Amino acid sequence: MSLVPFFLLTGLAVSVLLAASADRFHVTYSVDLVGGATGCVLALVALSFSSPVEVALVSLAPAVGVGSVLLAFGARRYRLALLSCVVSAGLLVAGRQLCRNDIVKSPPHISWLWSPRLLTVWNSFSSVTLHPGSFFTWALSPTFKGSSVEMMNLMIDGIGGTQVAKFDGKPASLRGYDYLDADLTALTSRLLTPKSRQLIIGPGGGVDILQAVRAGRHDITAVEINPLVVEVVNETAGGFSGRPYDLPGVRLFLENGRTFIRRSRERWDLISLTWVDAGGSTTALAAS
Repeated sequence: MSLVPFFLLTGLAVSVLLAASADRFHVTYSVDLVGGATGCVLALVALSFSSPVEVALVSLAPAVGVGSVLLAFGARRYRLALLSCVVSAGLLVAGRQLCRNDIVKSPPHISWLWSPRLLTVWNSFSSVTLHPGSFFTWALSPTFKGSSVEMMNLMIDGIGGTQVAKFDGKPASLRGYDYLDADLTALTSRLLTPKSRQLIIGPGGGVDILQAVRAGRHDITAVEINPLVVEVVNETAGGFSGRPYDLPGVRLFLENGRTFIRRSRERWDLISLTWVDAGGSTTALAAS
């Protein structure tokens, strides 16, 4: 609802411009289409390096002022053009000042307001945040009495969550991760031999990969749609996670799972999608 005035006024402005140039409608509309397409491309580039709030405050707000300046000059209303310049400069300064505050620059999801943030990074279609976490697994047997593992919570757009388990990167160390065999997701490991080929769609924090390696698999295909997740898990937090995507026998593909399966001619004994959460995709950066 908060965006309704902006969409309404923008649509009104475009309508007024098109109505005022009825005799050259095709030219004006062509400029509108080219400008919109250019804006989409520039938005993708900008959002790959900055958060949506930062882009809006530092780039979009002054850009609106520049547009006002050009319109005022075109109408030979030079005082209005000067005023627009002042407003545009003021918006730029205010935006830069506001973005010095991390909470403004990269606002946390409301459900995680009171949880410390270890890291927040963005790409053009998602945000990835690391929070301190506790031992958690989605379907652990209630009879499990073994040892727990230190974990971090990795949240995608504040909605889709995945756990990152502390691991030293040595496959032999997984012998001590007995909780991986006590989770419901380990059932397939009991039904198939260690030599079976496994495809993991949406490995996220890498726990599914650890489970597969612990089961003795040497042919594991991991398909993750978000390169930022892999970067955070394998590189940024690699000292904690043990870089699960680099474990022996693991092949990584950065691609949509459906697309990968449709074009691939390979066959697997097991295709696993463990709690793949697509809920974030319906709200991810909708405003951008």
